[in-house]
Amino acid sequence: MRATLFTSNFNKIFKIGFFILIFIILFHQLGLSIYERSSMSNKWKAVYEAKDKLDVVFVGNSHVYCTFNTDLLTKSGINSCIVGTGSETFGMTYYNIKEILRVKPPKILVIEIYSLFRDDEDIDIRDRKIYSMHSMKFSRNLIDYITETLEYNDYLNALFPQIYFHDKWKNISQFKDNYNRNTSISTYLYGFKRIESVISEEDYNNRQKKTVLQKTISEKNFNRLKEVIELCDKVGTEVLFVKAPVLENGQAFNYGIEKIESTFNREVINYNNKLDELDLLRHDFFDIEHVNQYGANKVTLDFADNVLCNNFGFEYDLKNSRAVLEIEDLNLDQYENEYKFTVETYSENLVYAFYLYKNNEKHLTQKYSKKNYFNFSIQEKGKYKIQYFIADKYEDYTNPKNIPSDRKRAAYFEEIIIQ
Repeated sequence: MRATLFTSNFNKIFKIGFFILIFIILFHQLGLSIYERSSMSNKWKAVYEAKDKLDVVFVGNSHVYCTFNTDLLTKSGINSCIVGTGSETFGMTYYNIKEILRVKPPKILVIEIYSLFRDDEDIDIRDRKIYSMHSMKFSRNLIDYITETLEYNDYLNALFPQIYFHDKWKNISQFKDNYNRNTSISTYLYGFKRIESVISEEDYNNRQKKTVLQKTISEKNFNRLKEVIELCDKVGTEVLFVKAPVLENGQAFNYGIEKIESTFNREVINYNNKLDELDLLRHDFFDIEHVNQYGANKVTLDFADNVLCNNFGFEYDLKNSRAVLEIEDLNLDQYENEYKFTVETYSENLVYAFYLYKNNEKHLTQKYSKKNYFNFSIQEKGKYKIQYFIADKYEDYTNPKNIPSDRKRAAYFEEIIIQ
């Protein structure tokens, strides 16, 4: 009798527990669908929905997603993506890596080491953590991430976007648009952040060239790194370390780099030692700590050639029609009042157009043609700006309106001020 009663009670408890678990998963998924999600959604989508085994996954903070052009790599034949968010600490990177290894272990995991030098206690990243958690699927790893890195009063905020965004409940009319957008999010640029702007001459010249203080890696982060390497070894994922190039205090990471190399017997590819080799100049950076798209392409291609191809046998093709819109370099030559602006790309199968603005008004125009340069003269004082367009050579490229949006790009070059 007692055994029967115990079995009956156990079955009831099991059913209630199972119901609660299913409810939590469905309520969590509902929140992911109807509330506006952060850019991390695109990055996780590239992992969760990858049809084939990922070749390379890059992890870290803004130093990784500004430096490695995974859009160029993927469209050229090396299947890659980036998972990371701005100001990310290694506590966040640690759980991101565990999630990547749980669902789609890549052939190579590239850790940009800047986040190793940041602890959760250093900065207020509560909202960034929660945004990142909102983009992850429900799992034991997500529960651990929430309970081990957030205060208990934020557990529900992290697990259910409905609660975190409770002030938006009244905007029910937006839920349908959010759902359509969230369920159709593309893996645009595969986590890479394409930045066109260039650091100003003033900021570039005022940068601090001498290292003031060596950065250190906490024991907690170092132990997490050891666990990550062990997990990667178990699933057959190769771990690589890189340090993205910066314009200021690049040598401040040397002590930590030496510790990583001596402990794990693995080289840290430090691009601060390759600034001259890669010809990384002012126009390759958008601020003192991050490269722009032009610098990113230089670093990415060096990494692809000297690491992925030479050491791991990968192959890629920049002339692939899906990758032709990448820019290799921009040049502005001047002789007295005459100027020549040139756009260098990796493909010969492109067309180009140019606008010259004077005091924010269109001054000169050069229609789409095979010419990748724009000659013009400046005779009057004012603020001038060049806008350039590149497009895959379409059947009717003479009419810009007929060129599909995914086959053309437009951007501005820095200002020319004539006083």
